[in-house]
Order: sequence, then C-alpha cells, then structure tokens
Amino acid sequence: MNGPPPIEVRGLRKVFRQTTTGQSVVAIDRLDLDIAPREVVAIVGQTGCGKSTFFDLMIGLERRPRARSISATRARTPISIIFAAQIATVFQQDRLLPWRSALDNARLPLELIGSARATSSASARCTWLKRLGLADFTNAYPHELSGGMRQRVAIARAFAVATRHSAGR
Repeated sequence: MNGPPPIEVRGLRKVFRQTTTGQSVVAIDRLDLDIAPREVVAIVGQTGCGKSTFFDLMIGLERRPRARSISATRARTPISIIFAAQIATVFQQDRLLPWRSALDNARLPLELIGSARATSSASARCTWLKRLGLADFTNAYPHELSGGMRQRVAIARAFAVATRHSAGR
C-alpha cells in the first residue's frame, strides 16, 4: 500500500471519572469519523469539547477506550503508530525535549516513523525551521529559545510530518 491508510472511527466514547468525587465527565460521545488517504482535516470546536482528547487517543497519549471500530489498514503496525505518522499535533505547551536541539526536536517524529536521517534533517532544517524564521537556531536547545521560538519549533515538527505525507514519501 502506498501512502497513508484511511482512518475510520466508529462509536468512539471517552469518559473521565473523577477519583475524588466519583462523578463522570463524557469527553467524547459516539464519534464517527472517516478520513480518506491524503485528506487534510481540521478539528475545531469550543474549549472543552474533546479535541485534544481525541488527538491524544489517536496518537496513543491517552489510553484508548472501547469503540465499535477504530482502524487504519496497515498490516502488523500498531494503530497508534499509524495515526501518529499521519497526525501532526501542536500542543499548547511546546513539549520539546530539553536534551535535543531545535533541529533534533523538529525531526523527532520523522525519526520515530523511520524516515531517513538525511531526509528528515533536510525537511526539518531547510524547509520548516527556515520558513518559521529559525534557520540560525537549528543547534539551539529549548532553554536557549524564547517561548515563541519554542512553539515555532513545535510547529516545524508538525509541518515536517505533514510535508512527508503530502510529498508521498
């Protein structure tokens, strides 16, 4: 199969239980979603409607609850790896790794999904870090960058993954 597989979600429900009060909060209720290969989708909504929870579930940051079906057809590949390779997330906090340079942080997801180091370096450095005004900061560590610069590294990381798929690599 060339390119990313389709993503299909059926009946996804996520409930958070308060351990102190015993109350439940339904974050996602009966979500059905189809995303075709190479389709670009934006998830938008009010604060607290479940956007971040959905992404955390899809990329494996949150334990996936039962659903009628969550699938992406690719033999022998864990589903969270398939989704993580297709979904680029920019968090409210940059989540950069402090021991990695801006370039190494930007190319991290490409390394995790098996892109060649040269390709991932070129994509992260030449394309996205440069476009986002960070060409002179590729070797800087997060503690050496301003908050806005750190967030731009996180955005470069997301664009590097998205670019990889749009180029059909």
